[in-house]
Amino acid sequence: MSRLSLVFLIACGSDVSIKQSSVCDGVQQPEEEWVDAPFDFDMDGFVDGNNPDCAEAYAATALDCNDDDPAISPGVLEITCNGVDDDCSPDTIDALDEDVDGWTSCDDCNDRDSSINPGAAEVVCNGKDDDCEPSTVDMDDLDADGYLNCEDCNDLDASTHPGQSEVPCNDRDDDCSEATPDSADVDLDGYSTCDDDCLDTNEAVNPGHDEACDDGLDNDCDGATDEDCFEDYTGPWDIDSAVVYTCAFGLVSINFSEIFVLDSNPSISVTSTGSGFQPGTTSGSFTSSTTFSTTNTLVGSCNETYSFSGTFHDANTATIDFTAAFSGACFDCSSRSWSGLTATRIGS
Repeated sequence: MSRLSLVFLIACGSDVSIKQSSVCDGVQQPEEEWVDAPFDFDMDGFVDGNNPDCAEAYAATALDCNDDDPAISPGVLEITCNGVDDDCSPDTIDALDEDVDGWTSCDDCNDRDSSINPGAAEVVCNGKDDDCEPSTVDMDDLDADGYLNCEDCNDLDASTHPGQSEVPCNDRDDDCSEATPDSADVDLDGYSTCDDDCLDTNEAVNPGHDEACDDGLDNDCDGATDEDCFEDYTGPWDIDSAVVYTCAFGLVSINFSEIFVLDSNPSISVTSTGSGFQPGTTSGSFTSSTTFSTTNTLVGSCNETYSFSGTFHDANTATIDFTAAFSGACFDCSSRSWSGLTATRIGS
């Protein structure tokens, strides 16, 4: 009878009595097909290690820790992570945890790095599968702009990525570079062009600056230049010496000791107040915040040109020059000038 046939017989009820009558002693009994055959059920050459008699009669290397499975016995190669003591040796570990992170090599995709295991959070852009889950993406291009989230400072906006042109004053880092500021302050005065600095190359010009006089700049960026620097000189002014001249048989009659100033900075007009016909109203402009020049020309056979110029020293005093010039058929008229006239605002 073959050994295989004997195994089948042992499986039968009658074989139980054979095993019961046999003793695992390392000696072939008359009822045994081979030495201790009833105690090597899986026929792998190792006797049942759970049988006390076998354990006493045989060395540990001959004892089978699972006599129902021929794949399990001493000397078999231990298969890791199958939950089975394949080689019947507790010293041979089925599942190692080399990095001591609480996860064995059966579940840990990198058992040599304690920061990597199924319980770790995925750290994007580090080139590692931190959580041992391939579906958790380490790098992605969510906005499909050609730049991965590892280099794209806003991967939810396709218009924001390295290489993009920086758009000033939109409160966004369009090119993902801190070296190209969204809001530059060239003159370092605390105001950028985004803050309505109308001249960002001059620190004396910004919305928080006070208007300065006579510099020709819109210091406070309100659209006007030197608007807070001008005194309003509008009103009647007394001349310290009357201006009197008559010619052309009385056709030219200049006789005034008062003038009326209409200050519309940068424009100004000066009108004589007196009994004469000339010079009437002269018009011109301020040449600075305090100096001015005006003219009135009467064209005819005799061309008459009347001019006022002067300087306001303060709100109530000024020095004024007056000139009357003639050309053409003006009979006995000749050009005259009255210089250094002192003018005082009436009512001051």
